[in-house]
Amino acid sequence: MNIDHLQGESIEDISIFQGTLNFKNREEFDEFISSPNTSPLPSFASLASVLNDVKSSDNFRITEEYSLLEDFEGSTLFEVLDESSMVIIDSSLYYLDFESQVVAVTKDFELKEDMLMKDYDNENIQLYGFEDEVLDLIENGVESTVNARTMLFCSDRKAS
Repeated sequence: MNIDHLQGESIEDISIFQGTLNFKNREEFDEFISSPNTSPLPSFASLASVLNDVKSSDNFRITEEYSLLEDFEGSTLFEVLDESSMVIIDSSLYYLDFESQVVAVTKDFELKEDMLMKDYDNENIQLYGFEDEVLDLIENGVESTVNARTMLFCSDRKAS
């Protein structure tokens, strides 16, 4: 799926594509992250707003999933991630998998559901660790730092 002709709400070089924030390029993303209060965002369901709604709910319980996000709470990153932990930067879809501590990246938007299901076997999905400088690595042509098969093996061992 090509996103060159986006439709939806747009503010300067930041728009919404299918509910996900779309930064036209890395510079726009970096600028927002470094000065979040100077650039308004189009209206969308950010991970930050979803978490705030959940926390203010009468039925809120600290679950394993929430505790994985707790370390990042208050981060500007939560303002740009959609409710599925995704953001688009320079025509690439980024998915932050907090459970596996990996960032999955693809230019093929047809793979969005695969990424959400944590199916990273497709060669068009690149994987990076949370500790990696992902945007720098991609800019320098590094295709992955995490192997999907190794990750699967390690998570299977944890489960047993």
